[in-house]
Amino acid sequence: MPVSFQFISKIDQNISLSKDPQDLIVFVPGEAEIDDHIEKFIVWFNQRERANKEFWLFDITSLGTIELVKERFKNLKLDLDDDLYWFVHSREGIDVYEAYRIHEDYDISVKRYGFWSIDNNGLTIPMQGKWLRRQNMEKAKLKVMTLVDVPYVTEMPVTVVPGEFEMKGMFPEVFFALQYALNFSFVVTKPPDRQWGALQSDGTWSGMVRELQEGRADIGNLDKKHSIFFLNYMLIIIPAVTSFTVTRARSNVITFAQPIVQIYHALFIKNPLGTFNFKAYFDPFKYMSWLFVGLFCILAPTFLFVIARFGYEPMKCEFTWAKSQVFVLCALTMRGWNVSPNQFSSRCAFIV
Repeated sequence: MPVSFQFISKIDQNISLSKDPQDLIVFVPGEAEIDDHIEKFIVWFNQRERANKEFWLFDITSLGTIELVKERFKNLKLDLDDDLYWFVHSREGIDVYEAYRIHEDYDISVKRYGFWSIDNNGLTIPMQGKWLRRQNMEKAKLKVMTLVDVPYVTEMPVTVVPGEFEMKGMFPEVFFALQYALNFSFVVTKPPDRQWGALQSDGTWSGMVRELQEGRADIGNLDKKHSIFFLNYMLIIIPAVTSFTVTRARSNVITFAQPIVQIYHALFIKNPLGTFNFKAYFDPFKYMSWLFVGLFCILAPTFLFVIARFGYEPMKCEFTWAKSQVFVLCALTMRGWNVSPNQFSSRCAFIV
C-alpha cells in the first residue's frame, strides 16, 4: 500500500486535506485546541466525494466515553460503507472501534473492532468480514424508487397509502429475501416524471437519478440493460429491484453496486463486399489444418469402433460406427456425450 505523510501543525479553515481515494488517514487532535480540531475533521470528512474509499483513524483517547464521542460527532455524514475507526491508547495497548451510520435518520453505530497489544500478541481483529458485521440494518426504512420493467418488475399495484406501490416480479422476490436477511423495511414510489433519468442541457438530471441525487430516494433502478442496485446515502452490495444501465455520466453523480444479471449485445453489419463470402468460415485455419481435421473425423470413429467391437469394451453395443462418429464430433465441438469409453484401449484410441 502506498503510504504518504502530511503533518499539519496548525489547523484552520483555509487548510485543505489532499488525499487519494484509498488513502489511510490518521488524525490525532491536539488537546489544547481539540474542539477546533474536531470541527475541522468533520468539515474534511463531510467534503468527501462518493467515489472516495479512504480509511480514517481518529484518536479519541482524550474525548471521554464512547457516548460522549458519538455526541461530538453527531453531525458527521457517515454511511454504512464508510471506514472510520476510532482508537484509544493505554498502557496495555490500543483499542480500535469502527463507526458507521445505518441510515441518515439513525445515530452513529459503534462496535469494538480489535485490540493491539503492547506485548507480543500484536493486533487481534474479528474474523468476520465488513458486511457480515454490519448486515443488521435494524429495521431502517428505505425509500425505494422504481418503474415497471418486464420481466424484472411485472406489476406495481397501488397501496392504500397515496403515492406508494407494491412490487411483483422476479427481482422483487430477490429483494424481499434480502429484506429478511438484512433486517430493513422499505416503501416503494415512482419518480414524479416517470423517467429513469437523463442528463439535461442545463447540466441537471431528470427522473430517478435526480431523486437519488437530491436525497428523496435511497434506492433507485434505472433503465433496461443491466440489473443494478443503488443506494443514495450508502453503498451495499445487494441486487436491484429492476434493471439499470451503467453509464459514465450517471457514475459521476450516483454509485452503482454489483449486477445480478448482465445482458450482452451483438452488432451485425452487412458484408462490405456486397456478396456472401463462403470462404469466411474456413479462414481461421489453413487448408492443411482442415484436411487433418477431416481425416481425424473419419479415422478416429473407425479406430474407436474397431477396438470397441473386437476388444473388451463393456459398452461395445453403444459404439456402433454411427455412434462413434457422433461421439467424435461431439467431443470435437465441445458438446459432450452421455456415453464414454470405459476400456483402456478404447480411451487410448480416442486420445491418440
